[in-house]
Amino acid sequence: MTTAQNGIRAQVLGAEISWNQQFFRLPGIWQHFGVYFNYTYTWSEATVRRNNKNERIQLPGQSPHAANLALFFDSKKLYAKVSANFNDAFLTELGIKPTWDIYYERNLHLDFNLNYHLTKNFQFYLTAVNLTNTPLKHYLGVSSRVKKQEFYSWWGRVGVRLNI
Repeated sequence: MTTAQNGIRAQVLGAEISWNQQFFRLPGIWQHFGVYFNYTYTWSEATVRRNNKNERIQLPGQSPHAANLALFFDSKKLYAKVSANFNDAFLTELGIKPTWDIYYERNLHLDFNLNYHLTKNFQFYLTAVNLTNTPLKHYLGVSSRVKKQEFYSWWGRVGVRLNI
């Protein structure tokens, strides 16, 4: 019989930097462009009991590196943004031994958003996600031992909003 059990102890430390800049000082249409950047570093360590021994592991669910980079256009009528989103690989589930631990593979995908105000109360929007068709991938111990790989292609939403 196998049962889930909490770990013995865990520590998490991290740091995040972010930069958001619209280029207001540029002339003409260029003043509406901007850039957004965000990076997060997370160090984690957990002590668990596995096979009658204490073992140190990365805390499940903690990606050591995550980053976002976006280029945008923001004016009174139009907002458009293309963004790249990155997550490093991270442990999701402990196996009976380390080579059976399940990890979520690192991934990078691109998204696009657009909002256009037709009038003060009427807005058109478009969202496109995962333009790079990055797969959802889980592996056992090392990335060459694929447990599951799923392709969802890109997807999106198109619509209108009415603010009353």
